[in-house]
Amino acid sequence: MRSYKVAEGVACVTPNQLPLAAAQHSNYCIIGAGKTAMDVGVWLLNAGSRPDNISWVCPRRSWLLNREVVQGHEKFFYESVTCITDQLRAVAQASDVDDLFDRMEACGFLLRIHRDKRPSMFHYAIISKGEIEQLSQIENLIEKGRVRAIEQEMLLMTDGSEVAMPADTLYIDCTASATDFVTSKTKAIFEPGLITPQATQVPNPCLSGAMAAFVEANYPDDESRNSVCKPIPLPDNPTSWLTSQLGNIMNQGVFNKDPKLRKWLSGCRLDSFRRVIKDVSELDPKKAALVMELGKSIEPAVINLRKLIAESNS
Repeated sequence: MRSYKVAEGVACVTPNQLPLAAAQHSNYCIIGAGKTAMDVGVWLLNAGSRPDNISWVCPRRSWLLNREVVQGHEKFFYESVTCITDQLRAVAQASDVDDLFDRMEACGFLLRIHRDKRPSMFHYAIISKGEIEQLSQIENLIEKGRVRAIEQEMLLMTDGSEVAMPADTLYIDCTASATDFVTSKTKAIFEPGLITPQATQVPNPCLSGAMAAFVEANYPDDESRNSVCKPIPLPDNPTSWLTSQLGNIMNQGVFNKDPKLRKWLSGCRLDSFRRVIKDVSELDPKKAALVMELGKSIEPAVINLRKLIAESNS
């Protein structure tokens, strides 16, 4: 169910309806600021829509992962390992959250669509530099909060303002979310008679789900299962990313110390990073040196993460 009202006669569709509806309109309004909205913007531009004919309701901006450096394949070893090491160094050296995200942007780990606008959202959305270039062409941005209602030729915003729209506008609703990032809470994954699937590696729901299944089948009781399967809260903004990142690092340490889980992960194709580094050996000193340098970067990053989290909670 939509969080806003749509007047009778107004054309408002979901993204999967867009290919059939787009040809009947010459103006478009994307509602939502997440990855689905970005995909819709790219689709419209690739389909021949002029940027001037696209409006975009953006209540928040998002930091985005650079697709070049998060490819889970050994062919991208140097890009992945170098950038993760740079990211860990950025974490270790940052003086505050803004400084940290500036550093991660500078090393190529993060991107943003509009360099003159500071993002306040982080949901692990992945994007390419080419898509960034395309989306930056859309300049008709509506940044007056969220939509309260769509009337004929008019958007009514939650801040009380009104935004005039062309008569033949097709509105594309990209506000649905499968995950509640804002109030993300965790609980024990394993309880008597109950399994509550949650992230144990973010952002990898497939690996997290597979891990829960493996642990449930191969560990004797809920206490031992929960000891190796600790849930991580999903981030909504740069500050909450600190806790998620610390959870990722600490969980990796638990996995590496548990022989049974480490062996399973070594053969699990869903663990993209292990796939990147699994065949590295001393026979390739250049790669081995990079992996060693990454390992040395973890402890300083954890120390500063704890410091930044404490400061953000004070």
